[in-house]
Amino acid sequence: MKITETEEWKQLLELKDGWMEDGTGYAPPKEGMEWLGKQLDEHLGGCSLPLPAISPTAYGGVALVWQFGNYRVSLAIDVLRREGIATFQSPCGVEKARFLNLDSRYAWLSIVKTLCGILRDMQEGESNENQT
Repeated sequence: MKITETEEWKQLLELKDGWMEDGTGYAPPKEGMEWLGKQLDEHLGGCSLPLPAISPTAYGGVALVWQFGNYRVSLAIDVLRREGIATFQSPCGVEKARFLNLDSRYAWLSIVKTLCGILRDMQEGESNENQT
């Protein structure tokens, strides 16, 4: 299933300004969501990666979060500027953040490569545990 086919995605598209409990919070702009949907389908749609949790940000952006055991990868996206901050947190608590120009194919490939690497490391770790 593609991210753009999920209930969470559909709910994001229906958000209106003031969506937060206190009446604040901007809805992600439709043109930005159209761009993001195309990017996600193109770069993540054919992957065997699990779908991320997806949620709005207070300022009209979108947050994607992948949790793999003790690893966490999050991507906060400004859908109009087409940029984001990717944060990678390892099991030992080391956190790294990178600014990404999400109009660049390289940025998306970097995200997918990182996510696939984490999954591979986890699978290898499980395989090694099963052998002992």
